[in-house]
Amino acid sequence: YTLTARAVDNNNKEGTASISIEVEGKAASATVELSDPVAGSTISLPYDLVAQVNSFDPDRVIFAISGVDNPSYSKSFTDTDGSDGWSVSWDDGASAGTYSITISAVQDGVDIVQSDPATVIIAEPEPTP
Repeated sequence: YTLTARAVDNNNKEGTASISIEVEGKAASATVELSDPVAGSTISLPYDLVAQVNSFDPDRVIFAISGVDNPSYSKSFTDTDGSDGWSVSWDDGASAGTYSITISAVQDGVDIVQSDPATVIIAEPEPTP
């Protein structure tokens, strides 16, 4: 795109200046998804949630978890260092039930891409003998 500024003073003297700009958007192929556990899995806490990010290198990845059986449950965990992959430990003692996990990949403070929600089930704890 070319932006042009035009100025006219009180004596009708006129001047213009132009600059060219390029507008960048997210890459069409940028994706983020929950890779572990797979949607529909039954897990026990603590559990390391793992995200797969494709086609760009975000500043951080946010794992947002909401309770399906317990709508008042809402937590988020953030990984700011993807050098070892994108993962967080879900270890806050959430009760047994069904949960929805959505992942956002963020670059320069902007939510670039978000996953589809994935549902996982936390199993009832094993009884202690």
